Amino acid sequence: MNNNIGTLIAVIILIIAGIGGWFYYQNSSVPNNTPSNQNGGATGGTVDVSAPVPYSGLTSPLKEFTVTADNSSFNPPTITVSKGDVVAITVKVTAGTHDFNIDEYDRHTGKLEVGGENVVKFLADKSGSFEYYSSVGSDKSKRLKGMLTVQ
Repeated sequence: MNNNIGTLIAVIILIIAGIGGWFYYQNSSVPNNTPSNQNGGATGGTVDVSAPVPYSGLTSPLKEFTVTADNSSFNPPTITVSKGDVVAITVKVTAGTHDFNIDEYDRHTGKLEVGGENVVKFLADKSGSFEYYSSVGSDKSKRLKGMLTVQ
């Protein structure tokens, strides 16, 4: 009888350990691109804080761009894509502290310091010209700006 109780306890411990391992695996495989991190104020490294883009079923290739931010400008100052493109913009700060915002697509990096970078991804599903900008700084007329055109 004691042998059966010992076996039962061992099985229960294995089941609990298995469930705990499953929960650990599920939580450790979650990417850092949930909307709750959207304005997390990353200061370095690469952190994807944009909401997930529904890529399945899209026929357009991924259009990738790198925008650098220094104390005077975004480079390139303009980006042009086609409506329906999936767009990924890597923002790299080379001087100062900046963020990157495209309000019409609800994409924001949070503040980035020198050496920091972040990626915003979205489906270009609206035609038009949309300003991207840094909201850092007290003088709005001196803030970094650029233009995204979706044709």
